[in-house]
Amino acid sequence: IDVSVKNLVKSFEIGDNLLDGISFDINEGECVGIMGRNGCGKTTLFRILTGEIGYDEGELMIAPGKKLGLISQIPHYPADYCVEDVLRTAFLPLMRLRARMEEALGQITMACSLKGEKIAILEARKQLCWYLRGVSHAGYYKQQIVSMNTLADAEKIVRGIQRDLR
Repeated sequence: IDVSVKNLVKSFEIGDNLLDGISFDINEGECVGIMGRNGCGKTTLFRILTGEIGYDEGELMIAPGKKLGLISQIPHYPADYCVEDVLRTAFLPLMRLRARMEEALGQITMACSLKGEKIAILEARKQLCWYLRGVSHAGYYKQQIVSMNTLADAEKIVRGIQRDLR
């Protein structure tokens, strides 16, 4: 199961639930459409699924390594954007993080040759953890980063993070 929602409740006014006990599962490979009248909570549901807003009750599980993006209903994109360009904007933060990780790996490699591997790895631990702030599942990556001792460890961890961010 890639996404599981159980008894989700969200209200913006006391006693008036916009989402009232909604439950569903989305399995790998499934395509899902959500339809409903204006104001029934479709956008609210997607904002909850992407972590933009919280919910009042229920359970939400998104499988490790899975990512959800939300594109604005009232888009303001350059006139020359095609559909693919617009879709990429939903994952822009992840693409920036992948680029930062690549840059960090280059800096770690250079620091190893200038300062020595032990000092470079100590500095890299802080830098990589800082880059991962606000990333879901960052705890798993941070555990790996704290235990890295060599440039080879750093390369393996950074490549793993980049792979998971695709």
